[in-house]
Amino acid sequence: MRGHVYARYNLGCWEDNAGNYDLALQHCMIAANMGCQVSLNCVKRMLMNCLATKADYAEALRGYQSATEEMQSSDRVEARKMLASYEARENSASSAAQSIPMK
Repeated sequence: MRGHVYARYNLGCWEDNAGNYDLALQHCMIAANMGCQVSLNCVKRMLMNCLATKADYAEALRGYQSATEEMQSSDRVEARKMLASYEARENSASSAAQSIPMK
């Protein structure tokens, strides 16, 4: 069963708040396996609270890493660089505009 990543994460949070930790873990594991870092952190938190096993976290981590590797492409890397360059120019222009004294 798959589904929308953040819907899975939200269901995991809902079940966690209701005390249904097994269902919460299942939803977060599915979302983490689909590349949701927040869900991976949720599984880690559940491990720290003895609600998940090391094997659960290892499985979620492997799934997360696999999903993020699948999402990598040279086009995305190039787009990230262009966006960072654009944001840097915008920030420097904004800083320069703020340093101009007002009369």
